Amino acid sequence: MPIVYKFSHINPSCVLGAMFALAKNGISIMPTINRHETVIALCTMAKAEQTETGSYPKVHPMKRTKTVKESQVFLIASLPFMGKIRAVSVLEDCKTPLYALNHVDDWKVLKELGQKRSQVIKTVLETPYQ
Repeated sequence: MPIVYKFSHINPSCVLGAMFALAKNGISIMPTINRHETVIALCTMAKAEQTETGSYPKVHPMKRTKTVKESQVFLIASLPFMGKIRAVSVLEDCKTPLYALNHVDDWKVLKELGQKRSQVIKTVLETPYQ
């Protein structure tokens, strides 16, 4: 019997029931002994997946947006230190993402972020891609 049952009040049939429900819905479970083993397992699986398919993890996964407004917020929010709330604030002031990106020095939000964070955003927007 696994040690987790010895030191907790978890009923083994509850755990097995949850594992069965996941398996029934197509979610595989691979038990590991500790965190270290879990990390090794995840790294091995990721490496194998990338080798087989030739794909690599997406840095900014494609998010399906339902409206133009959501797409605009998603675009501005993807900048460093921005997030959704600051993106909405920028878009409310600037009206369009294109205007916002062309007038980044006018963002009121940059003053709130502080000089270092503001400089990171400007560097990302102004540095040529190499």
